[in-house]
Amino acid sequence: MNGQKPATASQPLAGGILRHAARLRGAWQALVPRERMQLTLGLAALALALLWLLGVRPALASLSYWEAELPKLRSQAQALETVLNGAGAAAAPTEKGLALADRLGAALDHAGFAGSYRFIDGAQADGVQFELSTGLPAARLMPWLLDAPTALGLEIAGLALRGGEAGGGQGVVLGTVSLRPARTTKEEG
Repeated sequence: MNGQKPATASQPLAGGILRHAARLRGAWQALVPRERMQLTLGLAALALALLWLLGVRPALASLSYWEAELPKLRSQAQALETVLNGAGAAAAPTEKGLALADRLGAALDHAGFAGSYRFIDGAQADGVQFELSTGLPAARLMPWLLDAPTALGLEIAGLALRGGEAGGGQGVVLGTVSLRPARTTKEEG
């Protein structure tokens, strides 16, 4: 159709490649040394241009992109760390030297429960127990009970709560809360 014979079993593909290689070698030998030098330099320039376009230029573009982007990402990570540290501090403003009851008292005070609780001395050997002496709003206490003890490294050991109603129909909670140091999976197993 286009003047070429299709490859058959008697004309394997390797034979065709060898024939073309021999033809190219003959054409190369027919060139004058000056033309060979020009062709070699042209092919080298083409190879360098391809290397630049396909390898070096995209790598440099990527480097300049990340050079501009990394400071933004670092500042976002620092802001996120500040927020996360602030969330932990909001749940429990702790210091290493404070006793368990002191840390818990600071967390309760920080949550706005100051004056609404009192600690029961010696009620628990390995934890702390406190009594809610005045009714606390249930809507504020329950979320605190779910989050703050965990942030302090504690877990709820016992609850004895009773509900009531304050002026204005607001639900309040009275009772006793017992907390102990949270057990690790190594201690449980």
